[in-house]
Amino acid sequence: MPRALDSIISQSYQEIEIVIVDDGSNDNTTEIIKEYQKRDARIRYFRHETNKGNAYARNTALRNSKGSYVAFMDDDDEWIDRDKLKKQLELFEKTDKNVAFLCSNVVIVAEDGTRIEKRVNRPRNLIKHILAQNGIIYNSSVMAKKFIMEEVGGFDEKMPRGIDSEFFRTSIVKYKYDVHFMQEITTAVHEYGDDRMTRLSDLRVAHKSLKANLYLLRKYKYEFIKNPFQALLRLMKLANRYKQVLRKIINDQLHSVSIIPSRKKKKNIKILVGSLTNKGDMMMFLSIIDKFGVANKCIVGFNRVPLSFAIDRNLFYSIDCSPQTHPPTIIPTLKRLVKSILNNFMPAFVLHPFRIVPSRNVDILLDASGYRYGDNWGVQKIEDSIRQYETFKNAKKIIMPQTLGPFSKIDVVMSFKKLINKADLVFSRDSVSSNHLKDIFPNHPNIFQAPDFTFDVESIKPERLNLPNDYVAIIPNHRLLIHGDKDTQSNYFEFLYNSIVLSKDYGYESVVIAHDVKHDSLLCEKIRQKVGEELLIYKEEDVRKIRWVIGNSKLAISSRFHGLINALTQGVPVIAMGWTHKFDCLLREYGCEKYLVSPGVKKDHLDKLLNDLFDESSRSIIVSTIESNRRRQKEKADAMWRDIGKLVEQD
Repeated sequence: MPRALDSIISQSYQEIEIVIVDDGSNDNTTEIIKEYQKRDARIRYFRHETNKGNAYARNTALRNSKGSYVAFMDDDDEWIDRDKLKKQLELFEKTDKNVAFLCSNVVIVAEDGTRIEKRVNRPRNLIKHILAQNGIIYNSSVMAKKFIMEEVGGFDEKMPRGIDSEFFRTSIVKYKYDVHFMQEITTAVHEYGDDRMTRLSDLRVAHKSLKANLYLLRKYKYEFIKNPFQALLRLMKLANRYKQVLRKIINDQLHSVSIIPSRKKKKNIKILVGSLTNKGDMMMFLSIIDKFGVANKCIVGFNRVPLSFAIDRNLFYSIDCSPQTHPPTIIPTLKRLVKSILNNFMPAFVLHPFRIVPSRNVDILLDASGYRYGDNWGVQKIEDSIRQYETFKNAKKIIMPQTLGPFSKIDVVMSFKKLINKADLVFSRDSVSSNHLKDIFPNHPNIFQAPDFTFDVESIKPERLNLPNDYVAIIPNHRLLIHGDKDTQSNYFEFLYNSIVLSKDYGYESVVIAHDVKHDSLLCEKIRQKVGEELLIYKEEDVRKIRWVIGNSKLAISSRFHGLINALTQGVPVIAMGWTHKFDCLLREYGCEKYLVSPGVKKDHLDKLLNDLFDESSRSIIVSTIESNRRRQKEKADAMWRDIGKLVEQD
C-alpha cells in the first residue's frame, strides 16, 4: 500500500483525487491511510465492514469519484513513470472519441526482485482475442473515461473471477469501444503477496475460475455462435479448469489420509430437507450442518445444494436410488442402473474424491423435511419418504422436530405407520402434533416432543440497507391467499394494511419482508400500492440477513412460521396470523397466545394489541415472558441435540 500511494502522490500531474476503497481488510490498512491523509488532503477513504469482492470495491470507488477520467491502481503495484497520468491525458486529447481506455506495457516484478518487461501489442482482431483470452490488459496501467465506465455499468459483480478482464471485454465486445495500447512502460506489477500467490492450485480459486468460464459462455453466447473458434478455446479453458478442480479434490483427499488410526470415526450423516429456497428449510439445514458438520460428513442430494456451497461448507453428496414407482422407460432405467452400480459396487474411496458417499455407507439419516406428513399433504409425500428411507437401509433414521398430522385418512395413517416403524427416533414439534402421534402410537418408546431447533442460526447485518431507526417487520405469506376463500383473502389484505397504518400512527415505520422472494413479492408490491406511499420492501435470499432485520425490529407481524421463530428466539414480540395449528402452539409455548389473530380481526382489536406491544410498561412484561420461555425452549432443544448425539455416536 505505501509503495502504491507514494507512486501516485509523486505524479507530475497533480490535479487528481485519490479514492481508496478498503474491502474489509483486517490488517493495519486504516492506520496507514489515516497517516497519508494527514499529509495529503486529496485522499478519500471508504471502507467495507465485510469483504464484498473486487468488483464491488471497484464500483464503490467509481461511484465516489468526481473526475472525468479514472486511473486504476491495485495496492500491490506502482507507477514507475512520473508522467504516466500526464501522458495518458494528452493521448486522450489526440485519440479517436471511440477509445475508452488507454493501457501501457508493464514490468513484472517477482518476489526475488527479478524484473521482466511485459510488452502487449494490439491483437489483430481485438474482439476475437478478448473473447477467448484473459489478462491482455494490465489493470494498474489503465486510464478510462468515466462516462463510458458508467454506461457499461461498472464492474460485473456476478463474475466469479477475472473481473478486470471482464470489464474490458464487456466494453469492447458488447459496447464496441476501443483500446489504445501505449508503447511506454509506466507500471510495475508485483506478482506476489497473498492474493496473487493464490494460484489455480487452490481449490476455491480453481472452482471460481471454472464458474467464470461457464458464466462467460452464457453471457456471450451469441458472440460465441458468431465466433466458433473462440468458443472452442473458451470450452478448452473450461475443460482444463474442470480437470484442475477434480485433480485438486483427489489430491486433497489422498493427502488427508492419516496413517494413524483416528480415535473416533466420522459418521456419514444424510440430511433430508425440503427446498432450500424455503427460509425455514434453510434454517433447519444450517442448524444441522453447524451441529454435525465439523466432526462428521454431512451429505445432501445433488439437486439440493450447489457445488460452491458444498465446497464452502465441506458437504458431500449421495446418489439417491429409490425403488421404481412408474412404468420403466429406457433413459430412466439406464440412469437407475448407473446409480445402482455406483451405490452397490463402486468402492467408496473411488467416489470420495468426487465428494460422493454411496448410500450403503450412510450411517445416519436426519429427516428435516418440515411440514409434509398429515392429511393436508396426502399419502404421496409419505411414500416418497419411505422410498428414501429404504435407499439408506444401513442408516439409523431420525425424524427431526416438525409439525405432524392430523391423521384421519386411512391410507395416510397406514403409510405413516410404515414410516414411523422404520425410524429409530421421532420428534414432534408441538403438543398438537404429539397428540396426533399418540392417537396412532399410544405407547411408542421412541417418540418425543422437542421445539424448533434453529435457535443458534447466525444473523448477519445486511450491508446495503437503510433501515428506519425504529420499525415494525411485516412478514406476509401468500399461502393465506391460496388456502383462504374470498372473504379470507380480502380480510387478510386489510389486516396487513391496517397493521402498517396503525404502526405509523404510533410513530413506527414498516419494513415489509418478502420471506419467500419468489412467491411473496407480488403480495408485497400490492401492499405498497395499497398504502400509497413509499414503503420499504426487503427482498433477500440469505435467511441470516432476514434474521438480523427481524431481530432488530420493534415488533414482528408475521404469517410466516419461521418469521415468528426468528422474532421470538431473539426476544422480539409478535402478532401472528397462521393457517395451521403450529402457529397456535408456537405462541402458547412463548406465552403470546393472545397475539394470534384471525384474518377477520377488527381494526379496534388490532389497535389494542399494538398499544400493548408499544406501551413500555406492558411491553417490558411481554418481552420478559418471551425471554423466560425462550430459555426453556432452548433447554429442550439442547436436550434433543444430546439425544440425537448419543445415537450418532453409537457404533
